[in-house]
Amino acid sequence: RALGHVAWSKVDFRGRLTSREEIKKILINSRAGFLVLKPVKHEMVSWPIKLFEYMSAGIPVIASDFSHWRKIIEEVDFHDMRIESQA
Repeated sequence: RALGHVAWSKVDFRGRLTSREEIKKILINSRAGFLVLKPVKHEMVSWPIKLFEYMSAGIPVIASDFSHWRKIIEEVDFHDMRIESQA
């Protein structure tokens, strides 16, 4: 369904990424990180690596409103963790 949506043309979909360097380059140039999961128990208690990758890149995080995620996002000064570009 997403591929047929009118807004899909605005998405830069890269598929599965395996190179950490490629991920780092993409995050440095990203405007926001998107992490939206269904509010089911196993998701609501998870600690997704992607959340910390976004925060370490210093980009805004658009995430599901799960209490422990909210606490991390609001309390951690992730700007001090920002990945610096090596370019």
